[in-house]
Amino acid sequence: MYNILLRLSVCIGAALLFTGAYMLGTTQVIPMDEAQDITDAVVTTFAEVDGRGIFLNNVVPALLMFVPGVGILTALISAAFTGHVYAAMVTVVPELQDMYPPLSLLYATPYGLLELAAYSIAISRSMLLTVSLLRGKNILKEGKVTLSEIGLVVLLLVAGALVESYILET
Repeated sequence: MYNILLRLSVCIGAALLFTGAYMLGTTQVIPMDEAQDITDAVVTTFAEVDGRGIFLNNVVPALLMFVPGVGILTALISAAFTGHVYAAMVTVVPELQDMYPPLSLLYATPYGLLELAAYSIAISRSMLLTVSLLRGKNILKEGKVTLSEIGLVVLLLVAGALVESYILET
């Protein structure tokens, strides 16, 4: 029997785990020269990227996040790296921190919420699959649910990429 409360609880836990790793990344002290290099790379990338590029940048780690065990590590690295980029940009332009507090990028932007939801679904599925494997269960029985969640994650990331691309263009 599918337990929706358990699924929701694990998904919320995954969102908190991702948020924690992201926030940890935002607290890093980055030397100005390194921060400038990172910021320049981000600005150049945003100038050249379109919705497809944003989607591909997000879907690859999201799909890896579904892999039992590995997915959790992928999520932590991805979140911490995103926080690291934020820290670099704030090092170069300190006013950004007042304009865009770190959590606002995850929780106060439409694309941030869509991406966080997608990542949380993927991370939580990885957690559930990992537990099933550790208990000696056959995870192939969870294939139908996992595939439907992969489809949902892809749709959320397509929507997030379109919104983010539109915001960047305007």
